[in-house]
Amino acid sequence: MAKSRPNTLSFATTLSLSRFPESASLTVFATALAEPETEDLKMFVNSRLPSGFATQTVTGIGRRKCAIACVVL
Repeated sequence: MAKSRPNTLSFATTLSLSRFPESASLTVFATALAEPETEDLKMFVNSRLPSGFATQTVTGIGRRKCAIACVVL
């Protein structure tokens, strides 16, 4: 039975002979949930929280909205 490697994030390092190393490039990938995945996520959250609390819209701004989201998650 072969061992599977855990999901890791690695960065390659290079040795530079110059006095000032080149700036590193950064690539960002973003993903968004497709409609069926969003519905599955809503159903999962609704099943975990009592009284349909998860279906309520979060009406807050700034710190209050963040605090509500942290409590829900």
